[in-house]
Order: sequence, then C-alpha cells, then structure tokens
Amino acid sequence: MGLLCERSTSKRCWLESEHTVGRAPTCALRLQASNVSAQQAVVRWAADVWEIKDLGSRNGTFVDGVKLNAGEDASLRAGMTIAFGHPDAIWDLVDDGPPRVMAVPLDGDEPAHLQNDLIALPSAEDPRATIFRGDDGVWRVELPDRLPFELDDLQVIEVDGRAWRFRVPESAPKTSIAESRLPTAVRHLHLTFVVSRNEEHVRLEVSWESRKVDVGSRLHNYVLLILARRRLEDANAGFTEGECGWLDHEDLGPEPSMAPAQLNISVFRIRKQFAALGLLDPANIIERRTGTRALRIGTGHIAIVAA
Repeated sequence: MGLLCERSTSKRCWLESEHTVGRAPTCALRLQASNVSAQQAVVRWAADVWEIKDLGSRNGTFVDGVKLNAGEDASLRAGMTIAFGHPDAIWDLVDDGPPRVMAVPLDGDEPAHLQNDLIALPSAEDPRATIFRGDDGVWRVELPDRLPFELDDLQVIEVDGRAWRFRVPESAPKTSIAESRLPTAVRHLHLTFVVSRNEEHVRLEVSWESRKVDVGSRLHNYVLLILARRRLEDANAGFTEGECGWLDHEDLGPEPSMAPAQLNISVFRIRKQFAALGLLDPANIIERRTGTRALRIGTGHIAIVAA
C-alpha cells in the first residue's frame, strides 16, 4: 500500500485513499513547518495510480524537484520524491501499492492494518476492540460489552480514550463477499476437541461438508474448550439455541490466562485462526452478549474426546 517516508526523520506515512497534507488539524498528514500551507496538497488513489495535486499552496509542492502549478496534478510511482513548501523537505514514495483497509489513530501514530479481515485496536498484542467484515460484506466493530455495530469510511471510534479513523477504500467491496470465500459460516462448522488427560494440550479439528482441517494444539484452544463444554451442557439441559452456551467472564476461571487483557488476546487469536480458514464470518467463532461480559462459542456442532 502507499507509503511515504520523510527523508530527514524517517517518519512514515501510510496513505489513505484520499490523503490531505498541510498544517490544518484536519489534514491526514499534518506538517508544522511555517512554509507549508494550511491545505497544501492532496494525494489520492485514482483507479490504478497515486496522484498528487497542489491546492494553490503559498510555497509550492514539488515532485522529483519540479514545482507543480497551483491545481496541477501529477502521477506518482515508487522511487519518486515529494516535497511540501520547500524543495529540500523531501518525502520518498517507498510503496505505490493501492490503499488498504486500516484504522488510523488521530494522535498521528502508526495505523492498524487489516490482517485476514480483522483489525485489532490498539494492537494485536492488546486487542481491546476488533474490526471485522461479516458475511454480508459490511464492516463492523466490536467493543467490550456492546454488540458489533456497522462502520462507514471516515467514521471515528474511541477505544479506551483513544480516537481512531476507519478507512476503507472504494476498491474494498462492501457488498457480499461470499463468492471470494468458502460459502461456510461458523454456525455450520463441526469442532472436535482432542484433550489430553491433564488438559495441558487441546488439539482442535474443524470440519464442514467434505473438508477437514487440523488446526493443531494452541494455548487459546483451552478458552474454546471451556465455552464448548458450557454449550454442550446447556443443550443437554434443554436450553433454546439462543440461550445455549453463554458464560460470564467471571465464570471462566481464576487462571491468569482468563484475566480481561489476556482473554481479549486469546479471543483475537482464535478469530484470526478461524479467519485463516477463509470462512464467511470468522469473528462469530466467539460471540459476545450485549450489555454483559458473557461469551459463547459460535457453533453447537461440538465433540470432546480424550487424546
């Protein structure tokens, strides 16, 4: 994806599909130099190439050392240089790939990028919120104790007091993506947990239709195992499908791995693991009940066997 790097500082700037540059607080790339105008220039993705346009700046915008006229466009490719306000204030275009889905922190830090249709905020190491694309092609965000809600391009969300701007380029479809993936939803999966006697090893097998995948033994599989047991217990007790399997966070157990921060990491890793299978709705492998701290596994087709 498009990446600019400031030559003097090595500061990186990942390009949004329409990226304004200038001193104004609303600019995606905000520069403090006095010779930069409030609205200096705009870099945008135009079908298959990045273009830059000077917005009538006071001191000019330079491409490979050549000053653009006010309102003039220029195409960009990797290896070219851009300067704003002074020809020596150089930014290198390191990558000229198309824009991608990402969440951009408004404090100017590095954006969070999409991986397997999931974005963890503030990071994969500390996933307090998750952005994902559902089987209907719509982007949603899940925050603690809330049902997922739809996200639109440029929408700002807050995660633990930090604001993020969601960006989805027009090239990323918002309509159904079923044709680009296996037509299988989480609720149709059959999960087999192979559990060692001391429960230190939990191997997981996932199957649907004629396909079977051994996803191996992972530490976070134990979280799924606990939720699977509750769903089986509730089903055997005659609970309705909608009521089966819900388990409050406090009831997961006293182990450090079940502490809120570590549990969020496990949930994100579980979803990432299922996203790699190419499912329609991998985030639904772990469902959350709105207004509560309750979780459940997203399928009732479960078997638990001894290793």
